[in-house]
Amino acid sequence: MRNTLAHALLALFVVTLAASNMLLADKFVDAQSQIPALAGRLAVLETTHLPIPSPTSTPLPIPTNAPLIESLTPAIGRAGTTVTVKGIDFLPTGNEVIIGTTWVGSFISRDGNTIRFTVPQRMVTCMGEGDREICKITSTSTFVGKSPLVWIRNAYGQSNRVPFFIKK
Repeated sequence: MRNTLAHALLALFVVTLAASNMLLADKFVDAQSQIPALAGRLAVLETTHLPIPSPTSTPLPIPTNAPLIESLTPAIGRAGTTVTVKGIDFLPTGNEVIIGTTWVGSFISRDGNTIRFTVPQRMVTCMGEGDREICKITSTSTFVGKSPLVWIRNAYGQSNRVPFFIKK
């Protein structure tokens, strides 16, 4: 009876440890000294462990507070036009404005909801993909009649993309 109770307690102890994915060697050594008849069996369990996933194998959560563009005013303009971006989750500093593939600059937002930038005189156009991508700087006038997408990138993440129509 005493041996059966020891087996049951030991089985419960091992199952509990395996379920929590942690095997503590010092607990087995302590258990071996308490129950000498099971020492051989515990020695096998002492070197057996379940794999513990590395912290890098878990994907990082998508930030819930990435910036969001609600509007561009005006939504139509040419090079030199000052544009006001209204939205949420802009940072006091470090808000990068991108039009199409052109990095316009890093801007401040005093209230967390407004950024102002000027449409640049020159923009970048890219063709191709990956290693075969070719980019060149051209006059913004080459974009007349097109609507490159404006977006914001900051420490919170990347915003949605909103079209800005380039006029003559």
